Amino acid sequence: MSVAEFFKKHLDSISTSYNSLDTQKADKLVDLLSTCTGKIFFTGVGKNGHVAAKATSTFSSIGLPCFFLNPVDSVHGDMGVISSTDIVISVSKSGNTEELINFLRCVNRKQCKLITIHSNPGNESSNYSYLDIDLQVDK
Repeated sequence: MSVAEFFKKHLDSISTSYNSLDTQKADKLVDLLSTCTGKIFFTGVGKNGHVAAKATSTFSSIGLPCFFLNPVDSVHGDMGVISSTDIVISVSKSGNTEELINFLRCVNRKQCKLITIHSNPGNESSNYSYLDIDLQVDK
């Protein structure tokens, strides 16, 4: 693959994501983050966990109180850090990962705002979501 083909492939993928984005929901997410009086937690399983950890680092760099929570470890004792004033942002391509769904059930009891970002309309994680963002990612 040439460098030009590489960039074209990535630009096409970004275009697909952009065209699928509900900008009103994205704006609402920005408003929620900028007015959050608690902490902001990102979470995800596997590769999406790496994406969530990177988002945590990026948002922390601009002064937001962000932390990464591993959904598998959290259900074994780390849930106590979440309070009702917090926001939890779940990143998952399918939105149906068993480990993530178990975590979201526990988070739901905390009565905080749960945001789900995924690429699968009608997924199970949206059942727990305050704000559900379908962001199409083909690869």
